[in-house]
This record gives sequence, C-alpha cells and structure tokens, in this order.
Amino acid sequence: MKKQYIIILAAIGLIFGYSQPAFSQIPSNASGGLMGYFQIGNSGMDLSELNTPLKASGFSAMKENFTTLGGGGHLFYKRLVLGGEGASFIPNVTTNGSNVTSARLSGGNGFANVGFLVYNGLRWKIYPMLGIGGGRYNLEIIENQNPYSSLNYLLSNPQAVYDEKLQTSGFLLNLSLNISMALPASGSKGSAGPITLGIRGGYIIQPWMNPWIYDYSSVPNSSMCMQGWYAMFQVGIGFWTKPAKPVDALPAMPLPED
Repeated sequence: MKKQYIIILAAIGLIFGYSQPAFSQIPSNASGGLMGYFQIGNSGMDLSELNTPLKASGFSAMKENFTTLGGGGHLFYKRLVLGGEGASFIPNVTTNGSNVTSARLSGGNGFANVGFLVYNGLRWKIYPMLGIGGGRYNLEIIENQNPYSSLNYLLSNPQAVYDEKLQTSGFLLNLSLNISMALPASGSKGSAGPITLGIRGGYIIQPWMNPWIYDYSSVPNSSMCMQGWYAMFQVGIGFWTKPAKPVDALPAMPLPED
C-alpha cells in the first residue's frame, strides 16, 4: 500500500511540477483543438484476491487480461489537456472441474482527465494525463444447463437459469502517456483533421480495495483489486490548429516635420 501512495504522489508531482514552467512559457497565440475517439486494447489486472477462493472452490483461475473497449474526448487549450473517458471489459469466464458452474467477471471504469502537452505539433501531440474516477465489477456465478433445453423447459424450471451476482466498486486513479496524430486537412496548412489516430499506455491505481457486495450486504473476507497496466489504440475525429507565429511589431510612422 505504501508503494502505491509513493507512485501516486510522484506521478502527480511530475505532472504538475513540470506543467508550471511549461505553462509560464505559453504564448497567447498557442494552438487549440478538440478530438473524440473510440479505443480498443488490452488491460491486465492482479486477480490474485479473486483467484485464491475460486481455485479453492474447484474453479480454474480467471484470466487476468481483458479485451477493453471504450471512448472519450479531449479539449486542447494552449498546453492544457482536459477530457473524459469510459471503458468496459469483455467478460472473462472460468468453470469448475465438473463444468457444472461458471464464474463470469465483467466490469468497466470511467475517468475525468487533466494533462499537458510536452510536444505540440501540427500533426503530432504527446501528453501525459492524470485521470480521477472509479470502476465497477460484476461476478456472476452461473449454473450451466443443457444448451439444447427448450424455452418451454426454461420457463417451467426457473431454477435452471438462476444465477448469483456479486458486485464491487472503487475509487481509481489513471496515469497515462498519450500520442495522438491528426491527418492534415485538405488544402489547409494551419490545421489538421478530421481523422485522428492514437496510442496510449498507462497504469490504473486503486488506493484501497473494497469487499464484494451480495444482496446489499458486504461479503466477509472478500476483496477485488482493479488496478493494473493497459495499452490502447485509438481512432477518432478531431481538429486542431498550428501555433501561430507572433506578429512582428510595425515600424513607427515618422511624424511630419513642421
């Protein structure tokens, strides 16, 4: 836990410590822009707190890598980056040894982001970001049934589709490094867009873990860790402009002689 707080404080200090001198050198005519994007990638999480009871109950370990889908948007103003994003995970499933029961893990997260541009070009932008938000996970315990059962059978035997669902949620911090590229606008030398591409990598931190909730009550001696590394590819729509060169002062007009 102490290591997590050290990482958090160091990252926040790096972002805002670097941004102070960077913002002090921003010209009044610096560039701006907007972008919205869809992203897909892979997220890895430490599921040891979940896999320990699963394996003790005869289940195979849950895979710790998730395919992740999401989207978001950014506003660029001078060197400041503001935005938000959300993502969900394609569920992972594991079964017990007799293949009678399945455990299905799904979830997602969302963040409000702030960052700064360390490289601000017409086509390329590089920027670290700090996201503040939260996440939620669902764990479903499902009794597997004959796949050829008819609808009439399932309606007559509701216990055949009975399942148990546990939920947990928590506060999260998102540290990321982002690289975005905009294709130049046709016929324009001072702006880029509308197609944008990007890659990003980062680490999601959960300062403290919360228990699983079942039937509105906390499950004793249970917890879920929602932190880990991720890598994403982005494609979207956006426009941004190139920083304008400062206009040279006009020469003083000579006064007429008397």
